Amino acid sequence: MGMKRERISKQRIIEAFVSESFTRGAEGTSLSDIAAALGIKKSSLYNHYPNREAIVSDALSYCGGLLCARIPLWLEEARAHSGDFLFAFARALFADFGSGQLVEAVSLVESEKFFDDVAFSVSSRFKVGMVGVLFPVLGARAEGFVGALCLMLDDYVSAGKMMARRGCGIEVSEEKLRALINGFSR
Repeated sequence: MGMKRERISKQRIIEAFVSESFTRGAEGTSLSDIAAALGIKKSSLYNHYPNREAIVSDALSYCGGLLCARIPLWLEEARAHSGDFLFAFARALFADFGSGQLVEAVSLVESEKFFDDVAFSVSSRFKVGMVGVLFPVLGARAEGFVGALCLMLDDYVSAGKMMARRGCGIEVSEEKLRALINGFSR
């Protein structure tokens, strides 16, 4: 008997695109790459999407939902922490990014935000969402703190890509997080 094939869905296609984009870049990821990752023929993708651009658009929207859904969880974890709220929030954010899926999502969104309106919107929504939850703690400094967090996250994603190619993980040190937070806690 032959192996039973897993059913292909839009969700699986999106996830394959996001994953392939992490190593190849969004522009470098072709329909053939997506099909190969799924173990299907390229023509099978057309049963779900009319073209590559529709996959990219759905993938960016998926990434936005994934990222924005995490913000309340980081907030909840920070509130549950008895110590420094900002440190707990930043630590929760970076601990969560140990999941390859989130690193891949932010990598796709941030690499495309200057070229794609959906990516720009997703990136903005993600940052505005973090500013919204941090504003009660930091006031007007929330925007600067989120900007600094995002710069650190960009470095983390870049280093993560390099480390993933070498087959190992990466962590943000407590020292780096403390240095970032000390600049905004005054």
